Amino acid sequence: IVYQRGYQTSGDYVSQRQLTPTLDPVVNGYRVVTLNVIVTGASQTLNVDIGVTVLTGTIITDQDQGYSKDADTRLPYDPARAKKLLAEAGYPDGFAVTLDCGANQPAADICQAVGPMLARVGIRASPNIMQTALLFPKLQKFDTSFYLLSWGTPTSDALSTLQYLLRTNNGADAGNGDGNYGRYSNPQFDKLVDAFRIEPDMKKRDAMIREALLILNAEIPVLPLHQAVIPWAMRKNVTAIFPPNNIPYFFRFRID
Repeated sequence: IVYQRGYQTSGDYVSQRQLTPTLDPVVNGYRVVTLNVIVTGASQTLNVDIGVTVLTGTIITDQDQGYSKDADTRLPYDPARAKKLLAEAGYPDGFAVTLDCGANQPAADICQAVGPMLARVGIRASPNIMQTALLFPKLQKFDTSFYLLSWGTPTSDALSTLQYLLRTNNGADAGNGDGNYGRYSNPQFDKLVDAFRIEPDMKKRDAMIREALLILNAEIPVLPLHQAVIPWAMRKNVTAIFPPNNIPYFFRFRID
């Protein structure tokens, strides 16, 4: 009934082997890949061109409550400027660092692709790919200098992402910065998160979230790479709602 990349049903399926890549023009130093997805069913084959990723400059999606377009901006692709900044920071010849990543896809592929990109400016990133069962305990012990992490917003609201991933982790308040493995800390950002967590006025709340997102966009404690686009397709007699957390709530589906 419902097709999703990597999701299999008896008789109808979409598999990784059926994805044919097409390279699109380079955008800000990144190549956007479009896949031709072939969905094989019991009686017919459906071919659909789908963009599988969207470049992003913010840590939440435009489907999440609190999203602000002016906080969703990326720095220009400028290797010369990057080299100059490294030299000003005391690393004229760059430096070496280990990039910790999960073995799940597409994280493992991204991990290996990031290394050559950073090498262009002198940052020698060595991929350290491991099973996620080993990655998270490593991150939770703060035994990392550089890591790749994928995140979805289960509540479709900015709070869960900003509070969990970037609010200061003081070791006392559960939920505050539990996933802040880079130990980022900004008192003004914390104040905003604590305020919009309990603000009932949606306009005031969204304004606070925007201010928090602008702080992150300016300070870049994490470097947003992309938002994955997960293809869904269905027979024409099926009506489905696609939540941003990519969890199929079948009780909301209708089959005519």
